[in-house]
This record gives sequence, structure tokens and C-alpha cells, in this order.
Amino acid sequence: MLTKRMIVHRNIYLLSLTATVFAVWMIFFYAPIQIRIQKVFYFHVVLACVGMVSSLVAAIASNVYLNRHTDYWDDLMERKHS
Repeated sequence: MLTKRMIVHRNIYLLSLTATVFAVWMIFFYAPIQIRIQKVFYFHVVLACVGMVSSLVAAIASNVYLNRHTDYWDDLMERKHS
């Protein structure tokens, strides 16, 4: 049986999958061709920004958990990686 949390995770997954497929379609078929190598940046710069933000969240949550020893911050990291 699906719990409310599992349904929310599934919906977020489907939404992000749809957005990613749409973004890739926009990059290769809709964006104007000025320089072909430029299209690489449309996707990779966004991925780099998301990676930096998620690393920052992980670093902050880990630091706070090590200092306070509360389960909230440990659970935050488990949600991020699951």
C-alpha cells in the first residue's frame, strides 16, 4: 500500500522526469542554432548549479548534525539520498 509520502515522492519523480525530457527537447529542437557547442551549456550549466546547491545542503546538514546530534538533520540527509 502506498503511503502519502510515497505518493508525493512518486509525483515529484514524475514531474522532474517530465521537466528533464522537456528541457532536453527544448535544447535540441527549439533553441536557435548560433554555435552548436553552445547547446551543451544549456544543459550542463544547470546540472552544475543543481549539484553545487545539493552539495551545499549536504555540507550544512552534516555540519549541523555533527554539532547538535539531532535526528532531524540526519533524516534530511536520508531523504536527499533516497
